[in-house]
Formats: sequence, structure tokens, C-alpha cells
Amino acid sequence: MSTFILFTFEFDSFIPGKYYDAEHNPEGVINMATAENSLMTPELLQHIHSHFHLDPVHLKYRVSLLSGFYPNTEQALRTYINETFHPRELITSDQIVPGPGLGALYAQFIWHTCDEGEGVVITTPYYGEYSSFPRDSGYHARVKLVAAHIPRDVDPLSLAAIEYISAAVEASNASGTRIRVVILCNPHNPLARVYPKETILAYATLAEKFDLHLLVDEVYGNEVFPSTVVPNPTPFESVLSMDVGSLTDCDPSRIHVLAGPAKDFGVSGLKVGVFVSQQNGDMVKLIRASLGPIPISSASDSIMATVLNDSKFRTWFLEENRIRLTKAFERVAGWCDFHKISYEPASAGVFVLLDLDPILERLSGKGASDEVKVDNGVRIMLDNGVFLRATIGAHDQIPTRFRMTFTLPPDTMLLALRRLEKAFGLREGWSS
Repeated sequence: MSTFILFTFEFDSFIPGKYYDAEHNPEGVINMATAENSLMTPELLQHIHSHFHLDPVHLKYRVSLLSGFYPNTEQALRTYINETFHPRELITSDQIVPGPGLGALYAQFIWHTCDEGEGVVITTPYYGEYSSFPRDSGYHARVKLVAAHIPRDVDPLSLAAIEYISAAVEASNASGTRIRVVILCNPHNPLARVYPKETILAYATLAEKFDLHLLVDEVYGNEVFPSTVVPNPTPFESVLSMDVGSLTDCDPSRIHVLAGPAKDFGVSGLKVGVFVSQQNGDMVKLIRASLGPIPISSASDSIMATVLNDSKFRTWFLEENRIRLTKAFERVAGWCDFHKISYEPASAGVFVLLDLDPILERLSGKGASDEVKVDNGVRIMLDNGVFLRATIGAHDQIPTRFRMTFTLPPDTMLLALRRLEKAFGLREGWSS
């Protein structure tokens, strides 16, 4: 294994010691690589502490919870999706499967739609290299994630990208890796933007053309925000809200959605997600059955149901979260502008892409390869107690970009930016 891969893509399991903690480990590395939202954590914890208490049923198998009188995610997630994603037809209980996180739901879906050695296609850049889609495609279904390489001068979210996806499917099929699924991550990770409706419909047409399932990951759908950088972002429209059958020739039974409250509420650790398929009851039954050995824990189930069923709190929380996302992103954008760091204007999600090429070239010397520049940059950041994840391993068109999570607690975020300034030898004077 090369040093580059070790330091850049397996950081989470490789780095010795514990992460930064203001009280317990102030010298630890601040992880700005994981897409978690801490902007509303105090308010959420206060709500949980005041509204949820462990009862005997929460210590038993989940069937006891579902068969009793306590709130559970079966109903709460259905209501959540219906009220925030505005599907054309209200989602019913036989069209969804709650599960222990989107990764688990995705892995089960791939296992049921693909045979070993077949493929799943996704455009570049995508989320993860040794985690997420690649990991959950490979284990346990042993399916290959096939990258549809989008040229640097083409917007991966535009209609122009469709021809490159088609080419990737044809090439993979011809080489012996039969493509069975096309993934659409909307809002996009890591580009942090919403797809226009016409591109989503073009994906559906492509799925019909090549006899594919279309899996749409909409986990950031409730985290679209305006800013001074992007005052009028593309509005999020769930594929569930579109009359795909009338607008395209795609059979709606091909279309499936992953969603849930993990990113909206900053509760990734509770492991609660949902799979939705309104026109493919057989797929719903298969995934529900395969999750039998790995259900949501009873405590996580009830905690999230308590939060989601509080309509007043939920509505306030989502709106306040978008306000704080705006403020947090504008803070980072101002920092980037001050230091003349190029970045992708973000308007959805909890991260932003930075292009550190001029800095990395200064640190590594003119003529250094992109791999060497990125590796040196990661080493220097770690030496200064901060970490960003490079996207070069996810086939980014711009190999010197890094994904920065900007939703750390404000004090931690400020310290992380100061550590980056020290690591990169940036000039002083920026004020938050």
C-alpha cells in the first residue's frame, strides 16, 4: 500500500491517538473530513433529554417496541418524508423500510439487485474511496463500483454529463462487468449542489434505456441553504415528487430513494435511515426481510420517533438548521476569500470543496505530481492537528481538491481554521 493511500484515505482507522476534545484532548487532531453536523447538537440534546426516557421496552427486541404503544420510526419516518419531500402520492407503510443507517440499506439493496461481479455506475467525483459507496458495493455483494468519468470542463450535474454515463455503462457491459444500478446523489456529495430537474429525468431515461435500477440518495434534501455566495440555490425536488412515468419512458418501479434524518439532525451515530420504493413492492419486501438480523436498535428507534413526531420542534429545527448552515458556510467562504483559496460554491449539505493546488505546490515544489502534493499536504495538516479528506481517490476532475466539513461546533471550527493557517503558512489578519 502506498504512503499516499495510507495517509489520505484510511485516516479514520490509521491515525494514532484520539481526536481533538477541548477538555480531554486539546492537542488531538480536529477531523474536518467526516460529514457530520454539530450546529444544532445542544438544542437536539435538550429536546431528547426532556422528552425521551429509557423504559423497559427499549431494552428488549425491537418487536416489543413495534407491538406496543411507544412511538416508533415506522410511522415517524413515513410522516417525515411525506411532509418534507412532498411526494406526488403519500408514502404508505408498505413502500418504506426503516433501517440502521443508509449504508446498511444501500448494501442490502445492492445485494438484491446485483450478482457477484456485476456493476454499479456513479459519476465522478463521488463520495468515498475506501468507504461508503465503494465499501458497501463490495461487501457483501462483491459488486464493482464503476466510475463514469466526467471531464473537467463538464458540470457533473448537467445534462451534458449523461452521455459520459451512457458511455461508461456501455464500456463496462462490453468488458464483462454488467451494470445493474445507476446512483444519483442529490444533493450531490461532494459538490454540495442540487441537481436540476431535467438532469434527474434524464437519469430516469438512461435507466430505462439500459434496463437499470435508479437509486437516488436524497439524504441532504432538507439541507439546502442560500448565502451571499449562492443567493438563489437550485431548489431541491425529490424524485418522489416527480411524475417520472409521464415525463419520461422510465418504468417507475425502477426508481428507489434513500433518505432519513441522520444529516438533517446531526444524528449519524443513531443509525436511522429509510429506503423508499413506491412502485416496487417486491424490492421493499426483500430489503425488509434481509434487515431482520440488523434492525435499528429500540432506543435509537424511539429517540428519533420522539423527535420526528414533534411537528412544531421538527419544523423549527430544520429551518433554524438552514439558517446556521448559511452562517457557517459564509464564514468559511470569507476565510477562503481572504486567503485566495478557490472553492466550489456550496448550497446544500455540510461540506465545501477547496482547491489547494497553489498551496500544495508551494509546499511540495514546482513539478511535483498531484499524488505527492496531496500526500505532503495531508502530512503537514496532521502535523498541525487538523485533517481534510482529499477527493483525488474519488476520481475528482480537479485532483488537488479537499472536502471540508464546515459544520463543526463554532469554537472548534475557528481553531481548525487557525491550525490550517499555521499548516499552510497563510498570512494573518482574517477575522471571523
